[in-house]
Amino acid sequence: MKRKKLYLLILLSIFLITRLLFLNSGLNVLEPDEQDYQEIVQSAESKFWPLYWQGQPYFEKFPLFIYLGFFLGKLFPFLFKIGPYLNLRLISVVSFFGLSLLFFKYIEERADTKSAFFSTLFLLLNPLLLFYSRQGTFETFFLFFGFLFFYFFEQHKKALDFKKTAFLGILLALAILSKHINILLIILPAYYFLEELLGRKRKSKKWIWFLILGILTEALLLLSIVPVYLYSKELILAQFIGVPRQFFITSPKAFFAILWEFLKIAPFWLSWPIAIGSLIGIGLSFKNLKGNLNYLLILAIGFIYINSYYVTPRSFIFIVPYLMISFSLFLQILEKSKLYRPILFMILSLTFLQAKVAFDSTRHIGLELLLEKAKQVHQKNHLPIFSTFEEDKLSKITSLDIKLLNSEATKSGLVLTDQRKTELMLSLSQPSFKQANQALNWIKENKKPIWEYNDPFPHFPGSRFPNKFYLYQFSD
Repeated sequence: MKRKKLYLLILLSIFLITRLLFLNSGLNVLEPDEQDYQEIVQSAESKFWPLYWQGQPYFEKFPLFIYLGFFLGKLFPFLFKIGPYLNLRLISVVSFFGLSLLFFKYIEERADTKSAFFSTLFLLLNPLLLFYSRQGTFETFFLFFGFLFFYFFEQHKKALDFKKTAFLGILLALAILSKHINILLIILPAYYFLEELLGRKRKSKKWIWFLILGILTEALLLLSIVPVYLYSKELILAQFIGVPRQFFITSPKAFFAILWEFLKIAPFWLSWPIAIGSLIGIGLSFKNLKGNLNYLLILAIGFIYINSYYVTPRSFIFIVPYLMISFSLFLQILEKSKLYRPILFMILSLTFLQAKVAFDSTRHIGLELLLEKAKQVHQKNHLPIFSTFEEDKLSKITSLDIKLLNSEATKSGLVLTDQRKTELMLSLSQPSFKQANQALNWIKENKKPIWEYNDPFPHFPGSRFPNKFYLYQFSD
């Protein structure tokens, strides 16, 4: 018991340091969606429902996360003085804390306390989870509710009754309401329902309870969806019909090409030890297929989903907690090796180095410094302002009218630009971005910036490289 308390204290200390330190930093320009979600939260101030984004009703995601951010900001308004996105980031932090506790308990019940400690330690240092648990976005929020359902499904699947089925139905509905991607978790009751229904010698009525689980989940979801459906029928249908459509693989070549891209980038997102150890753990899990079936089912359907999608960390993260279960199996086998301690130290060190890249990628202030400098210059000369990236978001942050760069800026105006995001934006094929690219090339050849800032931090999960911000001025 004393050792377990020590393990938990160490994990808690690491969690607090890695999740709360510098949590009030600014935007990562390659992952700037926090500004969008904060805009949606602020729309609830004037009209509680429906929520609005860019002047239109917002129904692309269920509003549970957004309303929690709204109420947290209302209860603790001082949070906005510490950081503009702190209300949303705290939801992510608390969600990941819950996910970590569930994960520790899950591994402890399957193995032992020592295995749970080291497995959870790697979970805390997992670069992708570390990054998104410090961002005011949906990722760790929906992962927590998804793993909550998974954990209790594992607990109750062998002895279902009406109360347990109703409880699981509520958890599954909450998981889906946290983000619609969690509808993939329905594979667990669906598999066992079919197994019971098609079994030749049914000794239980468990399949009836799974049927009840499905009915309860559908009823709970319908109650929450109906008001939204009345506002935006097409969008809701697209969200839920769009998920199963991903499983119709019309181009196997493209499917495996995307799979290869995910495999190539996985060591960057997860670290080399976790990426390799997870694959080894998946192989090891087949030795006890019955005991590992549930998480393998989620991995299987998750892999199909993300490989029918596009290469993005936000789709890939769905399978990450379940990859960490397979990584735990790898650690348990590794523990039997005579070289366990030096190997463990080595893979911890490698994972820590990549975790530091993810942590540093949440410490940006460059964009905020650029906007502050632009405000100061604008107050003196009131020149129009142009930007090479995210002009709409920058306008909302500064309450100034910022337009996408065009040739007019070279006659009279302030031009805001950076290196990393600009490279992506101005490579787009739309005519407006081509014009912006031409104007920027001319500016670089003929003008020196009046201000620049070298951002020392990387931009994980999009890039490991730092960034540079520039401010140019043109006057008649």
